[in-house]
Parts: sequence; C-alpha cells; structure tokens
Amino acid sequence: MPGQVIRAKVEAVLSSVAFVVAPLLLVTALLAPRAALIGFACVAASVVSATMIQLWFRSQAKRSSFRRRQTSSRVATLSEAFSSILWAGTGGLWIAGSVAALAVSVLVLCGLAFTWWISPARQSFSARRAYSRQMAS
Repeated sequence: MPGQVIRAKVEAVLSSVAFVVAPLLLVTALLAPRAALIGFACVAASVVSATMIQLWFRSQAKRSSFRRRQTSSRVATLSEAFSSILWAGTGGLWIAGSVAALAVSVLVLCGLAFTWWISPARQSFSARRAYSRQMAS
C-alpha cells in the first residue's frame, strides 16, 4: 500500500510537469526538432533527479507539526534547485553544440551522487544491509 501511494504521488508530479512542458516542446519541435528532443531529455532528467532527491529525503512528520506548513530539508531543496539549474544548463549547451554540456552533465551526476551519499535513505539502506549480513552469518 505505501508503495502505491508513493507511485501515485510520483505520477502526479510527472503528469503536471508534462502538462506544462508538452505544449512548449511541441511548438519547439515544429521549428527545431533536435532542440525539442534535447529539451525533452533534459526536462525528463531534471524531473527524475528532483523526484529522486525528494524520495531520498522524505521523513515522517510529527503529530505536533500537523497544522504547520510542510517543510523539507534545506539540503534537499538546494540539491533539487542546483540539479534542475544544471540540467537546464546542460540542455542549453547541448543545443548550442558545446562540448561543455558533457562536463555539466557529469557535474550534475556527481552532485546527485553526493546528495545520495548524505541522504537519510542511504544511511537506512546501509543499516538494513549490515543487519542482513549480520543475520546471514
């Protein structure tokens, strides 16, 4: 059941982004198909990156915080913003034909790896893996 809820939330995010971006990409495809394809790839990478970051940093809220505005981790917010900006930069450089697009994409992937490394999801994954190894031996 919790997996279905998370999947529904992810689908809602993806469909709302597609609703906003699809018309822009369709018009761009009429004028410059290559640019539209690159734009689609970078938007998709940005959405997937932001969704992964939010899933890595999700946490259970306290009952006492029920009426307060939902807040997320500052690290998650900054990581999400930087990855989105870097994916946009990658798209712009790629459309322009610059080799620097490859360097920027490597930078954003390194940033995502670092974000995963400091995330609570990795730490709980490591703890579960260590527990499994301990139980197996």
